[in-house]
Amino acid sequence: MQRRAFLQLLSYVSVHLVACAGSKGDAGSETVTESEVNAIIDRRMAEKVDADAFVSVLTSNPNILRRAPAVAGGYRAALADAAALEEFNQRRIRALKRLRAADLEPKIKMFMLDLQLEKVDHSVAMCMDHFVGVYEILRQWGHPDDVAFVGLFHAIYGTEYNVIDLLDYHSSADRARVARMVGEKTDRWIALYGLMNACHFALGTRDTGAPITRVEFFEPAGGMANTLSREDFSALAELQVANAYEPYVATGQTRELGIARKLTPLRDYLSSGGKAAIDEVLKAFPTSSNEEIGCAVVPVAP
Repeated sequence: MQRRAFLQLLSYVSVHLVACAGSKGDAGSETVTESEVNAIIDRRMAEKVDADAFVSVLTSNPNILRRAPAVAGGYRAALADAAALEEFNQRRIRALKRLRAADLEPKIKMFMLDLQLEKVDHSVAMCMDHFVGVYEILRQWGHPDDVAFVGLFHAIYGTEYNVIDLLDYHSSADRARVARMVGEKTDRWIALYGLMNACHFALGTRDTGAPITRVEFFEPAGGMANTLSREDFSALAELQVANAYEPYVATGQTRELGIARKLTPLRDYLSSGGKAAIDEVLKAFPTSSNEEIGCAVVPVAP
Protein backbone atom coordinates (compact mmCIF):
# COMPACT_ATOMS: atom_id res chain seq x y z
CA MET A 1 0.00 0.00 0.00
CA GLN A 2 1.28 3.45 -0.85
CA ARG A 3 2.36 5.89 1.86
CA ARG A 4 -0.54 8.24 1.08
CA ALA A 5 -3.07 5.47 1.69
CA PHE A 6 -1.49 4.74 5.06
CA LEU A 7 -1.59 8.39 6.03
CA GLN A 8 -5.22 8.63 4.95
CA LEU A 9 -5.98 5.71 7.25
CA LEU A 10 -4.21 7.51 10.08
CA SER A 11 -6.24 10.65 9.46
CA TYR A 12 -9.46 8.64 9.43
CA VAL A 13 -8.60 6.97 12.71
CA SER A 14 -7.59 10.29 14.23
CA VAL A 15 -10.52 12.40 13.12
CA HIS A 16 -13.25 9.87 13.85
CA LEU A 17 -11.89 7.88 16.76
CA VAL A 18 -9.10 9.73 18.50
CA ALA A 19 -9.39 12.16 21.35
CA CYS A 20 -6.16 12.34 23.29
CA ALA A 21 -4.84 9.57 25.42
CA GLY A 22 -2.00 8.30 27.55
CA SER A 23 -1.25 6.48 30.75
CA LYS A 24 -3.32 6.69 33.92
CA GLY A 25 -0.29 7.31 36.11
CA ASP A 26 0.04 10.16 38.56
CA ALA A 27 1.00 13.51 37.10
CA GLY A 28 4.08 13.66 39.28
CA SER A 29 5.03 16.21 41.86
CA GLU A 30 3.15 19.47 41.61
CA THR A 31 6.36 21.18 42.69
CA VAL A 32 8.26 19.99 39.62
CA THR A 33 10.59 22.64 38.20
CA GLU A 34 10.88 23.95 34.66
CA SER A 35 14.36 22.49 34.34
CA GLU A 36 13.11 19.06 35.40
CA VAL A 37 10.31 19.21 32.85
CA ASN A 38 12.69 20.34 30.11
CA ALA A 39 15.02 17.44 30.92
CA ILE A 40 12.13 15.00 30.44
CA ILE A 41 11.16 16.66 27.17
CA ASP A 42 14.76 16.47 25.93
CA ARG A 43 14.95 12.76 26.76
CA ARG A 44 11.70 12.05 24.97
CA MET A 45 12.76 13.97 21.88
CA ALA A 46 15.94 11.88 21.76
CA GLU A 47 14.05 8.58 22.00
CA LYS A 48 13.68 6.28 19.03
CA VAL A 49 9.97 5.45 19.19
CA ASP A 50 8.54 2.45 17.37
CA ALA A 51 4.95 1.61 16.48
CA ASP A 52 4.42 -0.31 19.72
CA ALA A 53 5.13 2.84 21.72
CA PHE A 54 2.24 4.64 20.02
CA VAL A 55 -0.10 1.64 20.19
CA SER A 56 0.57 0.90 23.87
CA VAL A 57 -0.75 4.32 24.87
CA LEU A 58 -4.14 3.12 23.61
CA THR A 59 -4.09 -0.48 24.78
CA SER A 60 -2.99 0.26 28.34
CA ASN A 61 -6.09 2.29 29.26
CA PRO A 62 -9.41 0.56 30.06
CA ASN A 63 -11.35 3.78 29.44
CA ILE A 64 -10.10 3.77 25.86
CA LEU A 65 -10.92 0.11 25.35
CA ARG A 66 -14.51 0.71 26.49
CA ARG A 67 -15.37 2.98 23.59
CA ALA A 68 -12.58 2.50 21.07
CA PRO A 69 -11.46 -1.13 21.05
CA ALA A 70 -10.53 -1.04 17.35
CA VAL A 71 -8.33 2.07 17.41
CA ALA A 72 -5.13 0.29 18.42
CA GLY A 73 -5.42 -2.12 15.51
CA GLY A 74 -5.82 0.76 13.09
CA TYR A 75 -2.72 2.43 14.47
CA ARG A 76 -0.70 -0.78 14.32
CA ALA A 77 -1.64 -1.49 10.71
CA ALA A 78 -0.95 2.06 9.55
CA LEU A 79 2.34 2.40 11.39
CA ALA A 80 3.70 -0.75 9.81
CA ASP A 81 4.65 1.60 6.99
CA ALA A 82 8.08 3.11 7.74
CA ALA A 83 7.27 6.47 6.19
CA ALA A 84 4.08 6.80 8.24
CA LEU A 85 5.97 5.90 11.41
CA GLU A 86 8.61 8.50 10.61
CA GLU A 87 5.93 11.14 10.11
CA PHE A 88 4.38 10.23 13.45
CA ASN A 89 7.77 10.63 15.09
CA GLN A 90 8.28 14.02 13.47
CA ARG A 91 4.89 15.14 14.75
CA ARG A 92 5.74 13.75 18.19
CA ILE A 93 8.97 15.75 18.36
CA ARG A 94 7.20 18.87 17.09
CA ALA A 95 4.60 18.51 19.85
CA LEU A 96 7.26 18.18 22.53
CA LYS A 97 9.02 21.29 21.25
CA ARG A 98 5.74 23.21 21.37
CA LEU A 99 5.08 22.11 24.92
CA ARG A 100 8.56 23.19 25.97
CA ALA A 101 7.98 26.67 24.51
CA ALA A 102 4.46 27.06 25.90
CA ASP A 103 3.72 29.59 28.64
CA LEU A 104 2.44 27.01 31.11
CA GLU A 105 3.32 26.10 34.68
CA PRO A 106 5.72 23.15 35.01
CA LYS A 107 3.08 21.06 36.82
CA ILE A 108 0.71 21.49 33.85
CA LYS A 109 3.42 20.46 31.40
CA MET A 110 4.25 17.45 33.56
CA PHE A 111 0.61 16.42 33.56
CA MET A 112 0.54 16.52 29.76
CA LEU A 113 3.75 14.51 29.59
CA ASP A 114 2.36 11.94 31.98
CA LEU A 115 -0.64 11.51 29.69
CA GLN A 116 1.73 10.97 26.75
CA LEU A 117 -0.26 13.34 24.58
CA GLU A 118 2.65 13.59 22.14
CA LYS A 119 1.99 9.98 21.07
CA VAL A 120 -1.63 10.29 19.93
CA ASP A 121 -2.38 11.72 16.52
CA HIS A 122 -4.94 14.43 15.77
CA SER A 123 -5.18 14.41 11.97
CA VAL A 124 -2.22 16.69 11.08
CA ALA A 125 -0.61 17.11 14.50
CA MET A 126 -0.27 15.24 17.75
CA CYS A 127 -2.81 15.95 20.47
CA MET A 128 -0.25 17.71 22.63
CA ASP A 129 0.38 20.14 19.80
CA HIS A 130 -3.33 20.68 19.10
CA PHE A 131 -4.27 21.09 22.77
CA VAL A 132 -1.61 23.74 23.34
CA GLY A 133 -2.74 25.47 20.16
CA VAL A 134 -6.37 25.70 21.29
CA TYR A 135 -5.22 27.01 24.67
CA GLU A 136 -3.08 29.67 23.02
CA ILE A 137 -5.91 30.79 20.73
CA LEU A 138 -8.23 31.23 23.70
CA ARG A 139 -5.57 33.26 25.49
CA GLN A 140 -5.07 35.38 22.36
CA TRP A 141 -8.80 36.06 22.36
CA GLY A 142 -8.41 37.53 25.84
CA HIS A 143 -9.76 34.70 27.97
CA PRO A 144 -8.47 34.03 31.49
CA ASP A 145 -6.94 30.70 32.43
CA ASP A 146 -10.21 29.17 33.65
CA VAL A 147 -11.51 29.31 30.06
CA ALA A 148 -8.21 28.79 28.24
CA PHE A 149 -7.49 25.64 30.27
CA VAL A 150 -10.69 24.11 28.88
CA GLY A 151 -8.95 24.24 25.52
CA LEU A 152 -5.82 22.69 26.94
CA PHE A 153 -7.68 19.58 28.14
CA HIS A 154 -10.90 19.68 26.15
CA ALA A 155 -10.95 15.99 25.18
CA ILE A 156 -9.44 14.55 28.35
CA TYR A 157 -12.70 12.69 29.07
CA GLY A 158 -13.34 11.99 25.38
CA THR A 159 -16.16 13.58 23.37
CA GLU A 160 -19.09 12.34 21.32
CA TYR A 161 -16.89 12.07 18.21
CA ASN A 162 -13.48 11.56 19.80
CA VAL A 163 -14.06 8.27 21.53
CA ILE A 164 -10.73 7.76 23.27
CA ASP A 165 -11.46 8.51 26.90
CA LEU A 166 -8.20 9.11 28.70
CA LEU A 167 -9.79 9.80 32.07
CA ASP A 168 -13.23 8.82 33.38
CA TYR A 169 -15.59 11.66 34.21
CA HIS A 170 -17.47 9.22 36.51
CA SER A 171 -14.35 8.78 38.64
CA SER A 172 -13.99 11.16 41.57
CA ALA A 173 -10.24 10.46 41.58
CA ASP A 174 -9.88 11.39 37.90
CA ARG A 175 -12.02 14.49 38.32
CA ALA A 176 -9.95 15.56 41.33
CA ARG A 177 -6.77 14.97 39.36
CA VAL A 178 -7.87 17.34 36.62
CA ALA A 179 -9.28 19.86 39.09
CA ARG A 180 -5.90 20.03 40.84
CA MET A 181 -4.43 21.20 37.57
CA VAL A 182 -7.10 23.62 36.35
CA GLY A 183 -9.69 24.17 39.09
CA GLU A 184 -13.13 22.68 39.69
CA LYS A 185 -15.02 25.13 37.49
CA THR A 186 -12.80 24.42 34.50
CA ASP A 187 -12.95 20.67 35.12
CA ARG A 188 -16.75 20.88 35.01
CA TRP A 189 -16.61 22.70 31.67
CA ILE A 190 -14.25 20.04 30.30
CA ALA A 191 -16.64 17.31 31.43
CA LEU A 192 -19.65 19.14 29.95
CA TYR A 193 -17.84 19.53 26.64
CA GLY A 194 -16.92 15.85 26.66
CA LEU A 195 -20.49 14.76 27.28
CA MET A 196 -22.57 17.16 25.23
CA ASN A 197 -23.96 16.80 21.72
CA ALA A 198 -22.05 19.66 20.12
CA CYS A 199 -24.32 20.01 17.10
CA HIS A 200 -27.38 20.41 19.30
CA PHE A 201 -25.53 23.21 21.10
CA ALA A 202 -25.32 25.13 17.82
CA LEU A 203 -28.77 24.08 16.60
CA GLY A 204 -30.45 25.07 19.84
CA THR A 205 -28.77 28.47 19.76
CA ARG A 206 -29.84 28.99 16.15
CA ASP A 207 -33.42 27.87 16.72
CA THR A 208 -34.04 29.83 19.92
CA GLY A 209 -32.10 32.91 18.87
CA ALA A 210 -30.41 33.02 22.26
CA PRO A 211 -27.80 31.15 24.28
CA ILE A 212 -29.21 27.79 25.29
CA THR A 213 -29.68 27.04 28.97
CA ARG A 214 -29.45 23.26 28.77
CA VAL A 215 -27.27 20.81 26.86
CA GLU A 216 -28.07 17.32 25.62
CA PHE A 217 -25.76 14.50 26.71
CA PHE A 218 -24.95 11.64 24.36
CA GLU A 219 -24.57 9.11 27.18
CA PRO A 220 -25.65 8.92 30.84
CA ALA A 221 -23.80 11.60 32.74
CA GLY A 222 -23.67 10.03 36.18
CA GLY A 223 -25.84 12.67 37.77
CA MET A 224 -24.07 15.68 36.24
CA ALA A 225 -26.46 18.58 35.75
CA ASN A 226 -27.02 19.62 32.14
CA THR A 227 -28.19 23.17 32.90
CA LEU A 228 -26.02 26.06 31.71
CA SER A 229 -25.40 29.51 33.09
CA ARG A 230 -24.46 32.24 30.64
CA GLU A 231 -20.84 31.83 31.79
CA ASP A 232 -21.04 28.10 31.05
CA PHE A 233 -22.47 28.76 27.60
CA SER A 234 -19.78 31.30 26.76
CA ALA A 235 -16.91 29.01 27.79
CA LEU A 236 -18.28 26.11 25.74
CA ALA A 237 -19.05 28.27 22.71
CA GLU A 238 -15.57 29.82 22.66
CA LEU A 239 -14.00 26.38 23.02
CA GLN A 240 -15.93 24.87 20.12
CA VAL A 241 -14.92 27.62 17.75
CA ALA A 242 -11.27 27.68 18.88
CA ASN A 243 -11.07 23.88 18.64
CA ALA A 244 -12.33 23.82 15.04
CA TYR A 245 -10.29 26.87 14.05
CA GLU A 246 -6.91 25.80 15.48
CA PRO A 247 -5.90 23.24 12.80
CA TYR A 248 -6.46 25.92 10.16
CA VAL A 249 -4.34 28.42 12.10
CA ALA A 250 -1.60 25.81 12.55
CA THR A 251 -1.53 24.30 9.07
CA GLY A 252 -3.88 26.16 6.73
CA GLN A 253 -6.07 23.06 6.62
CA THR A 254 -9.26 24.50 5.13
CA ARG A 255 -11.29 21.36 5.84
CA GLU A 256 -11.36 22.51 9.45
CA LEU A 257 -12.93 25.79 8.39
CA GLY A 258 -15.72 23.72 6.90
CA ILE A 259 -16.25 22.13 10.30
CA ALA A 260 -16.18 25.53 11.99
CA ARG A 261 -18.76 26.75 9.44
CA LYS A 262 -21.36 24.71 11.31
CA LEU A 263 -20.73 26.81 14.43
CA THR A 264 -21.77 30.12 12.88
CA PRO A 265 -25.00 30.29 14.95
CA LEU A 266 -22.74 31.00 17.93
CA ARG A 267 -21.17 34.10 16.38
CA ASP A 268 -23.22 36.79 18.11
CA TYR A 269 -22.32 35.39 21.54
CA LEU A 270 -18.55 35.14 21.06
CA SER A 271 -15.62 37.32 22.04
CA SER A 272 -14.17 39.66 19.42
CA GLY A 273 -11.53 37.02 18.64
CA GLY A 274 -14.16 34.34 18.24
CA LYS A 275 -16.25 36.58 16.00
CA ALA A 276 -13.21 37.29 13.81
CA ALA A 277 -12.59 33.55 13.46
CA ILE A 278 -16.20 32.94 12.42
CA ASP A 279 -16.03 35.85 9.98
CA GLU A 280 -13.02 34.23 8.37
CA VAL A 281 -14.99 31.01 8.11
CA LEU A 282 -17.93 32.81 6.51
CA LYS A 283 -15.62 34.43 3.99
CA ALA A 284 -14.15 31.05 3.06
CA PHE A 285 -17.54 29.30 3.03
CA PRO A 286 -20.19 31.89 2.06
CA THR A 287 -23.18 29.55 2.21
CA SER A 288 -26.53 29.94 3.94
CA SER A 289 -26.42 30.23 7.73
CA ASN A 290 -29.43 27.93 7.75
CA GLU A 291 -27.54 24.99 6.28
CA GLU A 292 -28.19 21.70 8.02
CA ILE A 293 -25.90 20.94 10.94
CA GLY A 294 -25.18 17.21 11.07
CA CYS A 295 -25.79 15.46 14.38
CA ALA A 296 -24.38 11.98 13.86
CA VAL A 297 -22.99 10.58 17.11
CA VAL A 298 -20.48 7.76 17.47
CA PRO A 299 -22.25 4.89 19.29
CA VAL A 300 -21.14 4.20 22.84
CA ALA A 301 -20.17 0.64 23.71
CA PRO A 302 -22.16 -0.88 26.59
